Parts: sequence; C-alpha cells; structure tokens
Amino acid sequence: MRLKHFHSDLTGREEKDAVRSSPLIEISRGEVYFDGMTYKRTAKDSLTVYLAVGGKKGAAREVVFEYRRKSL
Repeated sequence: MRLKHFHSDLTGREEKDAVRSSPLIEISRGEVYFDGMTYKRTAKDSLTVYLAVGGKKGAAREVVFEYRRKSL
C-alpha cells in the first residue's frame, strides 16, 4: 500500500515525490492486512479500516474508520 497525505488545500504533507509505504502482510477472505493497517469487509456494503497511529516506543493506538456504500 502506498499512501500520500494531503492538507486541506491539497498540498502534500510529505515531500513531493515521497509516499508512505506499508508492505502487504496477508490476504484472507474479506480481509487484507498491511503493516499497520487492516481492511475488513464487515458486511455486504460496508468496510472497516483499522489503522495503527503513533507507534513511537510502543505507544501506538488504533483508529477505526467505518465505511458504508451509499444507496443511490
């Protein structure tokens, strides 16, 4: 997984050509594990992302993002 962060004015937080990389750890049915990030399909129309934030000296905390498909 390669990720680039942006500020609200769409300027990059990292240097111009820099990205954050998280190596793929494992793929299983409905789940994808990256180093520090997990994607889980929690229902037919929903996805939950678990993100390890911080990590300095073992002080990482988990942030959870829940996504649901919007009906049209």
